[in-house]
Amino acid sequence: MEKVLQTLFFLLFTTVVAIGQEKINTINGELNNNKDRHRHPTFIDIRQPDYLKSSQTIKHRLDSSVFRAWNDTTKLWANYSKRANTYDDNGNNTQSTGYAWVRATGTWIPDWKSGISYNEKQNASQYLAYDWDKATSQWVPDYKNVYSYNSDGTMPQILQYDWDIKTSQWVLSWKSINSYNSKGYLTQILDYYQNETTLQWVLAWKYLYTFDTSGKQTQQLEYFLDEKTSEWVADSKIEYMYDVNENMTEYQVYNRNQDTGLLELDWKREYTYDNRYSHTDLVSYLSSLWQNHLLTGQLTYMWNKSNNTWDNPIYSSTFYYSELNTTSVNSLKLKLAEIYPNPASEYINFHFTGIDNQAKFELFDLQGRQVKSEIVLNGEKLDVQQLTKGVYFYNIITNENRQSGKLIMQ
Repeated sequence: MEKVLQTLFFLLFTTVVAIGQEKINTINGELNNNKDRHRHPTFIDIRQPDYLKSSQTIKHRLDSSVFRAWNDTTKLWANYSKRANTYDDNGNNTQSTGYAWVRATGTWIPDWKSGISYNEKQNASQYLAYDWDKATSQWVPDYKNVYSYNSDGTMPQILQYDWDIKTSQWVLSWKSINSYNSKGYLTQILDYYQNETTLQWVLAWKYLYTFDTSGKQTQQLEYFLDEKTSEWVADSKIEYMYDVNENMTEYQVYNRNQDTGLLELDWKREYTYDNRYSHTDLVSYLSSLWQNHLLTGQLTYMWNKSNNTWDNPIYSSTFYYSELNTTSVNSLKLKLAEIYPNPASEYINFHFTGIDNQAKFELFDLQGRQVKSEIVLNGEKLDVQQLTKGVYFYNIITNENRQSGKLIMQ
């Protein structure tokens, strides 16, 4: 079975432009949606959309992104693939469509499509993936993931079904068992495939995740289980870097050298942001765990093992946004209360600015895990000493309105 890295963006490549075939294949091997492997569409954010966490009525919606490859012959960036996104009134990414660039005709053609369903808590419940059949000009089902949740919002299991074109039925093929630490951070995924003959589950892959004290993911390790030795073999590693604004600015990928068995630096991605807009100002499929501000572009570099330096970038992406007036689909424009001090360390005060004298106060950590739920009164002081340092999101809810924002514990 081939490997597929769990990456920040779910990119699919089907056409190749003449810019150095070997380099393209290296990246494609990491990002392509491989039919022999369980797929983790990591852009799915199981938390409440940040769209609902701000009183701003004008949002910036991530409508599309264009992926380009460097052409060594023309010395220009050439179109390669494109992604277009649609959202529901809650800011959930309900559909994305991928397109491939045909250089000969200078046109975009359909390539892949995904559809995401959500439950009543606005958590992703199902992910459907389709491929474009060029012969029939129709969408053909590829696979689907079904997500289940614990009462605390964590996701214990993912079931994957592959589409059987002969029987036109879904066939259960993979499952993922997820583990979390005491803070609700995802620390391990175990991937099993179903043996087609015995129908038994066979352990095949393992992912390990580490986080810093503020909840930002810093590393991912991927292992496959050697069937001969029954031992775990490190196959890849990803290291994530952040700036002072909590934006993920870079991640570096290490892949296993088949000759030495060692992990070696292979390629990296760099990201740029517009820090005038925070993630609460965005309607986007990207999780705020990585994108704390408005993402504007990315560059991909290959590591040159001969001279131990980064080559010039071979891929670039540009992200396109539109302004969205959310007044008609949410009631967040009213300021119900002031919360102070913020940043806080021991307690917070509530001062209601309207006619309400009490409200429900909900507090969530960066993982979307609820850490507090209280009925608070006007002028009340709430003890928060037990909370760890970091960033939290709150909701203040009355019978008619809702106010959301960010609370910083220091």
